[in-house]
Amino acid sequence: VKGPELDRSKSIATPRKTTWDANTAVSEVVPYLYVKNGLEYYEVSDGTYLLCVDNKGVLTSCTLKDGAGSTDMIDLVIPEKVGNTKVTGIASDCFSDDDMNQRVRTLTIEDNSISIINDGAFKGWKKLQKAYIGNSVSKIGASAFEGCESLIDVTFNTPLGGHDSFTIGTDAFKT
Repeated sequence: VKGPELDRSKSIATPRKTTWDANTAVSEVVPYLYVKNGLEYYEVSDGTYLLCVDNKGVLTSCTLKDGAGSTDMIDLVIPEKVGNTKVTGIASDCFSDDDMNQRVRTLTIEDNSISIINDGAFKGWKKLQKAYIGNSVSKIGASAFEGCESLIDVTFNTPLGGHDSFTIGTDAFKT
């Protein structure tokens, strides 16, 4: 579905909101495409949170959907694709929704998606218990999971580039 980001009153456009809970016979999500400052953005929702990528595949935001339960724990998935756009990276301010960050219980970075977890990307996610790192990740930045005091299970898939090309930054998993 393609439409405006906002309506005339600067509220979230109705067609955009309707895709957040929509599904089809072939997909559990319906991607929404809008243009902002000349760039195309694709957005999908799992019913609890919204993921948005730009046309270069950079995950630009991950926020709670309006009306999401206020205390429900979240199992967050960074997918291989949002709509037809391959997810290639994460913007530095992607996870700026502190309310959501403190409710993530599990994090899955799907295979064949991002290659780098930036410095401090998931720092301080106090409720995060498990993380699955997909095969495309070749670098975990400094302090990426620092302060994730509940993190007790991290599973790594074999990196596509092999173990010799895989790096973990200083204090990446310091709790």
